[in-house]
Amino acid sequence: MLPFWHLGLAFSIPSGIYGVWASTLDVTVNQFGISQTEAGWLGFWGSTAGTLLGIIFSRFADIFAKRMKLFLICIYISATVFYVVFTLSCNQSIPGNKALIYFTCISGGAVVSGALPLFYEMACERAYPAAEGVISGCITLFLNLTGSLVLLLSFIPNIGTTWMNWALVSAMACAVLLMTTFNEQYWRRDVDIPDKTNQQTPPP
Repeated sequence: MLPFWHLGLAFSIPSGIYGVWASTLDVTVNQFGISQTEAGWLGFWGSTAGTLLGIIFSRFADIFAKRMKLFLICIYISATVFYVVFTLSCNQSIPGNKALIYFTCISGGAVVSGALPLFYEMACERAYPAAEGVISGCITLFLNLTGSLVLLLSFIPNIGTTWMNWALVSAMACAVLLMTTFNEQYWRRDVDIPDKTNQQTPPP
């Protein structure tokens, strides 16, 4: 049960905070002359690209069996890099322009959204033989709870929005750490496709 909670945190922290951050993106990028409508399109293209990447990531996960943990670590390392560059640009620590903001926003959103199918798949693998619908519902609940907690912080007077950028960077880095320490097992795959050289016995 503990590995499932471990994976639930690794999923909900970056995804939940990203969802809240995206809802305030227009305020963050306004300094670069990007309107609310343009900010909405940034989110749209990030989600659309994430859908395509999700299909690609899932295909690679099928081809390179039992490597989802490695894929997720690489995905969140790249997301961390994208959002560090974005945050430093917003803070004017490095030169920033509209093109750089477009690139980092869309790329970061694409990889975060593209990782979602792998998380759902890994959660169902790790919690087998629990029902897939129950597992998917639980980790979706974790995501929504995380987002709700972050939204509550916005009620603090004069808190602003700058902290959201650093919270997003921290969430991606946290996901890398959590996935690095996660003990991946593939109970369901071993039942569907027996591997006589490395069979594992699923928990009762």
